[in-house]
Amino acid sequence: GEPDGPDGCPDRLEALSAPAARACLMAVGTYAEAIRGALREHEPSVLARYLLDLAKSFNRFYNSERILGADERAGLARIRLTGAAASVLKHGLHLLGIPTPERI
Repeated sequence: GEPDGPDGCPDRLEALSAPAARACLMAVGTYAEAIRGALREHEPSVLARYLLDLAKSFNRFYNSERILGADERAGLARIRLTGAAASVLKHGLHLLGIPTPERI
């Protein structure tokens, strides 16, 4: 098994090792860079393109990985990635002045 992480929970990154999960994780991780790029270039479209790419990446992840019904360890990691992607999308759309629904 994997060693415990800093929070005492087993490391769950192995549950995100599939290509679609890794791509989504990497996309979430470049959010700050996308904001800096939009600010630097004075182009909100940089952020809009990033958010579209993140949404596409998340869609591929969601369609290829079992989230509900996966084993507890994998399911928790995938739920956390889903929450992170949702948070980034909501915040990014807010920055662009686009309202988001609470539920779909």
